Amino acid sequence: MLETLILQGKNESTLLPRVLRVLAQQGKQVESLNCEVQKDRKSVIIEVTVQDSGCLAMTARILQRLVSIETVVVEEFKQKRAM
Repeated sequence: MLETLILQGKNESTLLPRVLRVLAQQGKQVESLNCEVQKDRKSVIIEVTVQDSGCLAMTARILQRLVSIETVVVEEFKQKRAM
């Protein structure tokens, strides 16, 4: 099952590598990644879709402990249907 993590954090050069390191340590396979800097340039939103191989809620709690992360949201991946 694919699930999406939406993270908001401080715009620091070390944030994305730390997030990816946590995901790798938790055995998550990244399917897609989108990173968008906010207009104020002080924060960034990272959207990561992963192949869930276990409890994604635990991974979200670990990510929330990172100093630069402000919020973490877990969503079930909804695939768009072709019409």
